[in-house]
Parts: sequence; structure tokens; C-alpha cells
Amino acid sequence: WWNIIETSDCSSIPQIGSMNHVFIHPVCDAAVIAGNSTVGMEILQDCEDVDAIFVPYGGGGLTCGIGSAVCNHNDETKKNQCAIVSCEPETAAPMALSKERGEISSFAKYYQPSFCDGCGGKAVLSPMWDLANQVIDYALSVPLSVAEAGVWTLHERNGVVAEGAGGLTVGAAMFCPLEKLGEGVKDWKKVVCVVSGRGIDRSKLFQILDKYDKMEAVANGCLSANWTVRGSNATMSNDASSSASLMTTSSLPITTMQEISKAEKLTVLTEKEVEQKLPMHKCIQSTKEALIALSNKTGKMPIRQVSQLPQNEIQKPGYLVTMPSYHDGYAACKLITVYPQNSNTAKFSSHQGVVALFNAKQNGQLLLLADAHQITSTRTAAASAVATMTLARKESHVLAILGTGEQARSHFVSMLETGLPIVQVNLWGRSNDHALKLKEDLRLIFNTYEWKTKCKSTKLIELDVFSTVKECVEVADIICTLVPSTDPILRGEWIRPGTHINAVGACLPTQREMDGTCIAKAALYCDSKDACFVEAGDVVLALKEGSIDSQDHLLGEIGSVLIGEVEGRVNEEQITLFKSLGIALEDLTAVRAIHDAS
Repeated sequence: WWNIIETSDCSSIPQIGSMNHVFIHPVCDAAVIAGNSTVGMEILQDCEDVDAIFVPYGGGGLTCGIGSAVCNHNDETKKNQCAIVSCEPETAAPMALSKERGEISSFAKYYQPSFCDGCGGKAVLSPMWDLANQVIDYALSVPLSVAEAGVWTLHERNGVVAEGAGGLTVGAAMFCPLEKLGEGVKDWKKVVCVVSGRGIDRSKLFQILDKYDKMEAVANGCLSANWTVRGSNATMSNDASSSASLMTTSSLPITTMQEISKAEKLTVLTEKEVEQKLPMHKCIQSTKEALIALSNKTGKMPIRQVSQLPQNEIQKPGYLVTMPSYHDGYAACKLITVYPQNSNTAKFSSHQGVVALFNAKQNGQLLLLADAHQITSTRTAAASAVATMTLARKESHVLAILGTGEQARSHFVSMLETGLPIVQVNLWGRSNDHALKLKEDLRLIFNTYEWKTKCKSTKLIELDVFSTVKECVEVADIICTLVPSTDPILRGEWIRPGTHINAVGACLPTQREMDGTCIAKAALYCDSKDACFVEAGDVVLALKEGSIDSQDHLLGEIGSVLIGEVEGRVNEEQITLFKSLGIALEDLTAVRAIHDAS
């Protein structure tokens, strides 16, 4: 296997035979090296005045990555020069020998297995030599007794169990005769040791721990160690073959530090950018994923925290809302202000803020900040689309939109993206002028939006404005209520059999768009059971006034219908109602869809 690793020739593998295969070691991959260089960047960020970094050398990917970042740092700062010190066990030290000789040199004749097998080897991988030779300043062949000292010290002083490769760097930093490395080295004040490796045999660990009883014994055992590189007659020196010159950024055959920094830079997306990157059809899919994740409990989220902001003659009623969530290795939090009166102005949205996406699988890294207003607008309408596709009759032709704000426009798009054969859209608003303006806007949207799943209509959809809610909804197959009202605008007596309702506008326990009769007549579904009888005024007030008998009137979450745990529409005459409050998981899956696409 070592011959295959060293030569990349796979012909000796019986299963492959004469097939033309080439073995590529992952440590040689430029992306792996670039990823490792971020470790170097973190070290330099946390320890700005570090003099040297001791790194265990195995295949070279970790050392070359960290070394590349350091080279770029040194070249940029021209001061506080940081050295890279590679560490190999004395029984497997091809880099130390190659650096001593100034060329790739085989260590095969000297190689012996040891408890440091995660480090060193029989030879330097040829694809790594040029870069390694450039970025490594000093290559150490570390006596095994010193590696043992590192393992002992980490365990006894730091409570860390490390394999031999991890102990190498700590032992080398503590006991290497630095004065033999050359001028300036003896003045090092601060060094960093990279501790890597996957584990150590327990019997070997116990042997090392039993070997020493205190730090003085460890030191005495290491100070007399022989640091000569096998295969060379010389001890460590500061000649040209032992110290590599620092190369400029342009000479490094990997991703440069600037490019890595650019790749790691936090992405911040404006409203317009979110709109471009999150089209409705894509958001419908991500929202469906969120609704399912909530119902099957793979997604986690507490009920949103809503804080009412102070109100006076100048300060209008407003709320500060936080909505955290977790799903599939990602965490997100939406932080917004809600000012309902902004719906009457063109200057500010009623919902303003950001959605933050974090990598919760590994390091908690903040990956993306996106404008919350556009995400909220799109995913709210997308949730109604998911519910409509799940509960509405397949032959639904007439859509009624109650409200003239931004959600009216978003719901027009989302309802047509359901693919249902909608040919007529009825509009109502508290202001007739606003309703007429909405009609113009929707006509423009119909003609210019890049539709994905809209019903293929040969003629322009019919748009009509009505002066009363009753006239607007009495022939509708689908109704979207989008008004943050405290008094009902939709009454149950106006709803014809078979209608599906998306109730969206009232999201506080003091608000309602529908009267109790409407709630009582409908088969009720929601996005979140936990929130429905806490935040949904339509439902809370219907229960309080006795229009519905108990919380059992709620049949379940729409996500539960999607996964088959709850029954959906049972016949063509049934009135179905989706009470939408918006869930934090919808924000997470939406912003993740943007991140994944990017």
C-alpha cells in the first residue's frame, strides 16, 4: 500500500488489474490544503505575536496548509515573522532527511513502526515536496522519548488524551535544543503546537503514564535525547538546506490567503438579492421541508419571543421578535421589528430585520445574513401555497385575495405557482384606490414574472376589484385573508362549500380576520400546534367565545398531513382552513436554500 501511496500506481491491486487507475492522496488536493490553511489563519488571528508553529508532518496537507497561510501573513506584514516547524518521529522522518539533503530522499531503509504511526512515513509524497520545502522553515526528527513526554504532559497537565503524533509537537517545543536551529530561534517567546491524530493504543498510553511520576522525570528523560536525523551525519544546523526561504503569495501552487479570506467572508444579502436567489417555486419546496421537519420532529424551534416596544405620541406601536430554529446541522435566527402601521406607507416594510444562518454541525460559523423582509414575504406566501396544494380542490378556478399589502402580491404569485387552474382573481381592500393599484400591479406581475409552475393559460387571467368582502368571496374556491385586523372581515355565512381558506393576516392573540362561525364551519389545520392556541387570535377568540368547543377542533399541522399522520380533505364539499402564523423553520430552510444555491 505504501508503494501505491508513494507512486500513485494502482496496477498491483488485484481487483483493479490492468485497468488504468491512479491513486490520489487527499492530502495532495488543493482544496484540502486550502481548508487546512484556515487553521493557520485562526492561529494568526488568535496569537498575533506567535513566533513559531509546530505541526506534525504526515502526508503534508496540514503542514502545507498552515504554512501557506503563515507565508502569506509574513509576506504581508513584513514583521512578526512566524516560523513553521514540522515534526516527525525519528523512526519515520523523510521530511527531516529531505530538508537536510535539499532533495526528496527515501527513508525506507531507516523506517520503523512506532506509536507515532499517524505521523511521518517512508518517503515525502512527491506532489507535496515543492510546497513543503517552501513553507517549512525547520524540519525536526523527534526522538520517541520526547514524543512520549508530549503525550504524558498533555494527559497529566491538560487532561487531553493524544496519540503519538499529537505528543510530538508538544514534546518538541518543550525539549528541542532550539539554539541549534540558528540565530533568533533562542529568542522565541510564544509558540503554538498543533495537536492532531485520532487516538492511541490504551496499553501504550498506560505504559507512558506509568513511566514517569512527575514532570522532573519527564524532563530528565528528554534532555539527553539524540536529535540527529537518521541518514545524515550532521545534527541540526542553520545552513541553507535546513531553512527554506519564504515565498511570495503568487508562487504558492494553492489557493492564496486572500482567496481563502474572500471565500470565508460573511455573505450579506439585500432584499433585492434575496428576491433573485429565492424565487417562489424554490421557496415552496423549502417551506414544505420546514413544515414536515416540524411535524416529524427533526426540526427544533421554540415559540417566537415577542417584545412590545414602548409607545408614546412619537413612537408608534411596534414589536421586537426573535425566532430561532435548528434542522439538519444548521441553525438560524430571525431578528425583526414588526410595525403593522407601515403597511400603509411605501417607505418602510411592516417586517424589517435579518435572518442569520449558522453551521451547527461543526463550528457554529455564521454563514449568511439575509434580508428578513423579503424572506418573510416569500416564505409566508409559500406556506399558503403548500397548504393550498395539500387541501384545496384540484378544480379550483377562482381565487379571492383580501388585503392590498405586500402579501397580496406574494400570494398572487404563490397561488399561481401551485399549478391549480386559476382563471379569475377577485380583489378586495379597505381602500378602493389601493385595490385598483393592486390590480395594476398584479397584471404587470402576471406578464413579467418568470413563472415556473403557473397554469399554462392562453389568455390573461381575469382580475376584478370588489367593494365588499361578501361579493369578493361568495364564488371563490380559494380565499387568502391578508389583513392584520382586530375585527372579523370574513364571515362564515359567506363561505361556499368546498372552499379552501389561507388565513394569514392576524398573527397576534388579539387579532382576528374571521368570525367564530367561519372557524367552526371549517376543517382547521395550522403550521404549528404549539403556537396555534397561543398566538392565533382567530382560533383563541373563537374558543374563548364558545364558537368551537375545545382545542380538538384543530385537526393537526399541515406537515402532519404531508407525512400521512393526519387526514386532509375528505370530500369536495368540505371547507378547509389553514391558519398560518409562520414558523422559524421556514426561515431556516429558505435561507439554507439560498446558501446551498450560492
